[in-house]
Amino acid sequence: MQGVYLGLGLSPRRARVLEASPYLGFVASRGTANRNAITSQKYANSRGFMYARDNMDFVQLILSSGKAGAGYSGTYTASIEYPEGTFNQVTWSGSPSYEAAAGINFISDMVELVTTIPEGARFWVRIFQSSTQGILYSINKYTPFGDALEYSATPIADKTMGGTMTNMSGGYPAMPVGVIGMTRKPSFLLIGDSKCIAGTTDEGDATGDTGELARSIGGDFAYSNVGLGGDTALAFSTGVSSGNRADLAQYCSHILCNLGVNDIQAGRTLATIGGYLQDIYAMFPDKKIYQTTITPKTASTDSWATEENQSAVTNFPFGATGARYEVNEWIRNNVAGIDGYFEVAGAVETSLNSGVWKVPDYTDDGLHENTRGYLLIKNSGVIDPNSFTR
Repeated sequence: MQGVYLGLGLSPRRARVLEASPYLGFVASRGTANRNAITSQKYANSRGFMYARDNMDFVQLILSSGKAGAGYSGTYTASIEYPEGTFNQVTWSGSPSYEAAAGINFISDMVELVTTIPEGARFWVRIFQSSTQGILYSINKYTPFGDALEYSATPIADKTMGGTMTNMSGGYPAMPVGVIGMTRKPSFLLIGDSKCIAGTTDEGDATGDTGELARSIGGDFAYSNVGLGGDTALAFSTGVSSGNRADLAQYCSHILCNLGVNDIQAGRTLATIGGYLQDIYAMFPDKKIYQTTITPKTASTDSWATEENQSAVTNFPFGATGARYEVNEWIRNNVAGIDGYFEVAGAVETSLNSGVWKVPDYTDDGLHENTRGYLLIKNSGVIDPNSFTR
């Protein structure tokens, strides 16, 4: 069949998409979990931009009221804004509002869009929330493209169907955890830690993508980034942190995982970490799964301006020794038998397994990449969007 599509002058990549069967999956980039909260504020309007990664006619929003076992209960309304100033109301069982319990994902009715949103177009999702416990919002913003958050301790007007928002301190919008529709393209669930979500270490830009994974794939594919700061392979594999995040896998074709660095920080060994990672992979038996190698952690006396002024820290020795080296070799040798890995560590360290950050200025704390570091990973090509097929 691909030969037929190639005969029509389509690229091999587009031909592969057209020969794949359609499924209900993510169709927009920048889906993310809302992990931040302001408990003193009880009402909020937000507006966040997203990009269509397939043509969008009929879609559903997936909203989240926080992490499973946590989060806030409350009332939600929402709309999809496209073109700018035209609003498509979102409903749940025909109602324009939804009473959400704390820590759940809740999926809207199918929305028939007034105007088709073509692949590559920017659109906006507006969300109004009311909760006696506080408001939730994301940790990624780029206000020049319309990201906004306004909030109050007392009732304010719901602006999901129109109205200008007064952007308050921060301006980080509440976002849908995903937008789903029928698609033939690969789509992605990004699971990981703070280096996956990267809200505080990666400055938002016009792409809307942040972190080790989303920056490399977001220009081509739809995704939900549910990275969680401090997360570990232990916590995810045992259900402590996975909860409603893992449930989202039903709407993707690929799982990208960067977990492991916090387990190494905790002093765990390859045998333990490898077991946890295998348990995670086993949670998604019908998905294509990719793992990143684990990046370094060092101390520095000159803010990581030079190699020679970096020093090793506990559980992260330099060179081909220690748990980081052993876990990375386990990943590279594909002991778990998954679909592949990304050499993220090699993109940011001075040489493979050196354990020393490239310089200057690819990290601000010795553990997390900064924006330059995340862009270094993207521009290195170690995560190649052209490599993904269904």
